Amino acid sequence: MKKLFVMVIFVMMFVTVVFAEEKCSLCGMKVDEAKRQHFVITTKDGKKQKACNEGCAVILTENLKKDIRTMEAVDYNTGSLIDAHKAFYVKGSDVKPVMGGKSVVAFSKKEDAEKFQKEHGGKVLTADEMFKVEGHEH
Repeated sequence: MKKLFVMVIFVMMFVTVVFAEEKCSLCGMKVDEAKRQHFVITTKDGKKQKACNEGCAVILTENLKKDIRTMEAVDYNTGSLIDAHKAFYVKGSDVKPVMGGKSVVAFSKKEDAEKFQKEHGGKVLTADEMFKVEGHEH
């Protein structure tokens, strides 16, 4: 009986971990937080939606439009969430992108983005340039 109880607890923990996996609210791809290339969009009702990369973030913001309270990017250096509209981005560095295309990593400070760009290549963009490049003006 004790072994059965322990096994049931183990299975419940496993199921919880598997189903707790974060997925992109748009494409359903696993959000790999270790890559630090994802975005978090919070709606006015407080619900958080994750986007696996900037492409999905742009489409999500288009779909949600007026329901968005905040859009945050992950600072590549610290892993902290930062205001996506105040961030500086490096696009096309040697960092492997989440999906096809060019990688996009965000930084809270322009100096950090420039230092990263010198070491890893790519182009430094402001948030306005980043989202205009993606065909989206906020």
